[in-house]
Amino acid sequence: MTLNSFATAAGFLCCVVIAAVTIYRQRRFEPSDVGAFVAAFLAGTNLPPAVFLCVYAFSPDAPMVKTKLHGLEKYVSFAGLALLLVTLVSLWALYKKAHDLPVTTGDAD
Repeated sequence: MTLNSFATAAGFLCCVVIAAVTIYRQRRFEPSDVGAFVAAFLAGTNLPPAVFLCVYAFSPDAPMVKTKLHGLEKYVSFAGLALLLVTLVSLWALYKKAHDLPVTTGDAD
């Protein structure tokens, strides 16, 4: 499995989880929810590349492979960490929004 296919699978998994939690907890499926599902897919696709970039400093390209990243491993890893944190915060916010029940106003008699 390539990183690209793994990222796509992670995106679909995150989308399905957010959709399932929304439908189960809120007992609804509305067009306004589609944006959250798309955001969950896009955030999920960032997880595998973010982890790959985080560990790049520990397994950089071989010295005989000429890349422009030589000597910049810690910056690549930091970029991966930043992407990972932003992705996790986004997914947590989407999960929380899907899990929280909507506030309903009572009828005033």
